[in-house]
Amino acid sequence: MKLPALRWPAPGLRTQLLLLAIILLAVPWVGYRYVLEMERFLREGQERALITTARAVAMALNNRPALFEVSGAGPLGATDAGLYLGALPNAIVVDGVDSDWPTLTEASSEAPVAYVAATVSIHPRLGKHDRHLYLIAKVGDEHVLYHASAALDSGDRLELALVDPRGTFQRFVIAPTGPGKTVAWRVAGGDASFDAPVQEPRIEAFWRQAAQGYSVELRLPLTMVGPRFGFSAASVDEANRRETTSWAGPTATDNPAVLAPVIIPESQIDLVLQGMGRTQSRIWVVDRDRRVLAQTGTLKPQTEGQSTAAARTSFAARAWDRFEQATLRRVYAQVLRKPHEDFDDGPQDASSLLGAQIDEALKGSGVSRWRMTSDQRAVVLSAAQPIWVGDRPQGAVIVEETTNGILAVRSRALESLFTTAFVVLLVGSLALFFFATRLSTRIRRLRDQAERAVDQQGRVRGGIAGSKAGDEIGDLSRSFSTIVSRLGEYNAYLENMGGRLAHEIRTPIAVVRSSLDNLRLQPLPRDAQLYMDRAQEGLTRLARIVTSMTEATRLEQMLRHAERERFDLTQVVTGCVRGYRLAYPERAFDLQTPAEPVIVQGGPDFVAQMLDKLVANAVDFAIPGTPVVIDVQVDREHAVLSVSNDGPPLPAQMQGRLFESMISIRPERSDGEPHLGMGLYIVRLVAESLGGTVTAQNRGEGSGVRFSVSVPLAQTQ
Repeated sequence: MKLPALRWPAPGLRTQLLLLAIILLAVPWVGYRYVLEMERFLREGQERALITTARAVAMALNNRPALFEVSGAGPLGATDAGLYLGALPNAIVVDGVDSDWPTLTEASSEAPVAYVAATVSIHPRLGKHDRHLYLIAKVGDEHVLYHASAALDSGDRLELALVDPRGTFQRFVIAPTGPGKTVAWRVAGGDASFDAPVQEPRIEAFWRQAAQGYSVELRLPLTMVGPRFGFSAASVDEANRRETTSWAGPTATDNPAVLAPVIIPESQIDLVLQGMGRTQSRIWVVDRDRRVLAQTGTLKPQTEGQSTAAARTSFAARAWDRFEQATLRRVYAQVLRKPHEDFDDGPQDASSLLGAQIDEALKGSGVSRWRMTSDQRAVVLSAAQPIWVGDRPQGAVIVEETTNGILAVRSRALESLFTTAFVVLLVGSLALFFFATRLSTRIRRLRDQAERAVDQQGRVRGGIAGSKAGDEIGDLSRSFSTIVSRLGEYNAYLENMGGRLAHEIRTPIAVVRSSLDNLRLQPLPRDAQLYMDRAQEGLTRLARIVTSMTEATRLEQMLRHAERERFDLTQVVTGCVRGYRLAYPERAFDLQTPAEPVIVQGGPDFVAQMLDKLVANAVDFAIPGTPVVIDVQVDREHAVLSVSNDGPPLPAQMQGRLFESMISIRPERSDGEPHLGMGLYIVRLVAESLGGTVTAQNRGEGSGVRFSVSVPLAQTQ
């Protein structure tokens, strides 16, 4: 069994226009490709700008050997015992916590060094920022004792010693009575008893208790520090004796000769970097030993105050921004990759930078590279350039910058692009939808007018109002209006032609009939009498044709002007059937009606005339001995009058044309009376006058035909 092919309904005008609107999606795609190309150009421009910055810094430091010397220690690398003060990226809060100190790496020469004694150990770190020296020392001591008397050596303490820029040896002691902010005491140089201490306000210190010891963080001006510096942690283990049992630190503090050299990178490099510093960029200057001479900037954006632009925008702009925040930007956050402001930017103050990039720069070649941060949340671009002293690279400049600025620009551009595309697509789609709706509405209105103008039989029943619009649909409606008007005039001409022809033909028929009658009075030969009979027969048939045409025309006019009344359809049908049983005694009639009255509105005489035509048709075609079934039923809001009979079925090609005028499938009768097909045409006229319809179909039993007339029930009063 072959299944019928599925046919999808053709899309309407609105659907077609909306499908065409999909072409507009090419606009954001082209914009997206343009933004990606713009991002590539911005990356190339950023790389060139970063290389230019590195070259500018290197050129500013070229052939200046004095910049690569340190205070109090000669050229860098002359001693390994010096205390190196690397540049700190920001000021340190003196609170005994190292969370704001830069993260150290294994590659750093400042990696934590432990100085361990019998009962005490110390892990120190030093640095400088804004002409201040910072020191944090993590001290391991199982028995922390604070001094309980005026003697500073009666408890655990941190001792400092330095030679100031004038060459004077000075000693300081940080010996608090408890954790928290504390003071530094200046004591007599070389005097182990710490007698006559004097408070030093220039040194800011903080002592923080720890689980296995304590930490001390302090800050002092670099103007106090000369060529040498040292410090150590002293431990007092017995509370009863209060005697110092051990010291731990890089140097002793009682003799200037044992102090370590202070290695401070030349401050003029800082001045050069301050002039060349860039926002959200980090610049390093290292020597040949890869020690950091200076550093400025940061890879992370600086926190700024909230912008007041929102307060100055209009209400509509604020409303749109809230709409974007609640809808579009949530989608963008899931689709677009935005830059992370919180990322691990790596070592901020390592004393040594290693890597192939630094090696290439120290060999005399400039190089740039892209890398991911350790947490894979940001891309960092770095450019390195050598610093020449004579014909030898004495150091290198490294400039680093993230691509977050470009990613932010790209994200803003894509958000703006997608928002604009969304608004344009939404407005364009709505405009196309409403435009298509307007077009389809006008076309449907024109279609409905055309369907109402011509009934199912092709007669023009109304007109089409021509549109005043100047577009093509307006022209089409005006053309339809003209065509329907002309068809109506021609249809009226054809409908009146039957009556006019009947009227015009009656006169010559009367003349011919009177002439034939006069001829009959004259003696004629036998042959002439035969011709006279044939002429009389043809004249009789012609008169019947004219009579039938006149009857249909007269009935149609009567139906237009007849008054409508309420009547019981069952009662009218029952009365007619009684007459049919008398008129057709050889034919049985089977009447089926409901028990309740069936009230319709119209003319009962016309209904009887309609039933006469249906019954006459059924009697002519019914098989002898079979009954004609007349049935009245109520189907929802309609009354259905059916007349059926056993007999030959309707030809398939004639089922849709039976109720037209001058259509008949009856054979020629034996008496020679013509069948003009006006009976069922009259049935249709009466059914339509009642507001109903008439149908003809073959019965399901295998033989016979059923004619059904459906008319609306009368409204309840």
